[in-house]
Amino acid sequence: MERYTREDLHQAKVTLQEGGVIIYPTDTIWGIGCKISDKEAVNRIYDIKGRKATKKCIVLVASEIQLERYFDEIPEQAWQLIECSDNPLTLILEGGKFPDYLLAKDGTIAVRIVKDPFCQSLILQLKEPIVSTSANFSGDKNPSSFQGISEELKEKVDYVVDFKRTLVQRSKPSSIIKLMKNGDITIIR
Repeated sequence: MERYTREDLHQAKVTLQEGGVIIYPTDTIWGIGCKISDKEAVNRIYDIKGRKATKKCIVLVASEIQLERYFDEIPEQAWQLIECSDNPLTLILEGGKFPDYLLAKDGTIAVRIVKDPFCQSLILQLKEPIVSTSANFSGDKNPSSFQGISEELKEKVDYVVDFKRTLVQRSKPSSIIKLMKNGDITIIR
């Protein structure tokens, strides 16, 4: 089993702390991300990808405890889904305490508790969640492995994580479920 190095983790953290954008492996597909508190870096992700700002990114958190810090109320169904899900699960929830530029028009935000050890460690060391989206240009196929990421995209970011570059395992995006406070549930993917 491949392990990440402290140097790789440190460089990713420092890059994010300094307002940079990174490409990194997640518990699903490879992502491009930045810290949630840096609006300029978030805007850079949209510019790099050629993505419309109306199509919001997801936020990755390291644990259930960190998730609770960012929401006044989390529906019981969300906890049940988190508990019984064997695969990565992104939840779209209302009432998150996030900057306005991260929220959808209806006030919702997509969040996922990551299981990947690199992502968890990075988020914990950064002391805040990470904005994330797939490491591809808007409209292109999601990269299921590092080899699927365009060289042009890699050149546009500030750091590309070394961990899992050689892994050829085919990854896939998470399931996405929207849970509204009024009890409405929508399965998106």
